[in-house]
Amino acid sequence: FVFYAGHIRPQKNVPRLIEAFAVVRSELADHPAYKDLRLIIVGRGEVVLPLLGAALDNGRCRFVEATEVVAMDERPQDALRRKKNSSMRVAINLVEQGEASACVSAGNTGALLATSRFVLGMVPGIDRPAIVSAVPSAGGYTVMLDLGAVEYLRATQSSLALRHVVIGIVKGVAFGVVVALTGCYY
Repeated sequence: FVFYAGHIRPQKNVPRLIEAFAVVRSELADHPAYKDLRLIIVGRGEVVLPLLGAALDNGRCRFVEATEVVAMDERPQDALRRKKNSSMRVAINLVEQGEASACVSAGNTGALLATSRFVLGMVPGIDRPAIVSAVPSAGGYTVMLDLGAVEYLRATQSSLALRHVVIGIVKGVAFGVVVALTGCYY
């Protein structure tokens, strides 16, 4: 896996990432497919390297230098065109080159999706990228996938009946209440 550290609170994110990776490795230790699981952290060396400490010594963690960052308020097309050595672009390039299996980002989502779509392309038959997130639930975590509902609605608004909109709103509110109540117990 590759994680780009970005520039927002790396003093907090990098140590937590290393801790989380250790937990994941221990959980998957008996699974033969993950015996060689490694972590690649991408970022600016002057910021990230001092935070890595002994993590680089165990052979499971590697650092890759990037000289630019994508700001949270930066337009995705600007990041795509102008930030070819950003931590985000370098991390996605590692996936494209086969050096990493996945890229995890805590940065500018629009820039991540635009850059990923440009560098990696799309899976045949898939028109838009999707965002996945794990949210806490009573039984552990529930994985939610954002399928681009706004674009779907724009494309189908002429055939969308008012009752579908009302049902969607009711379901959304009900889901929000369930998530809020579940979150109160954790």
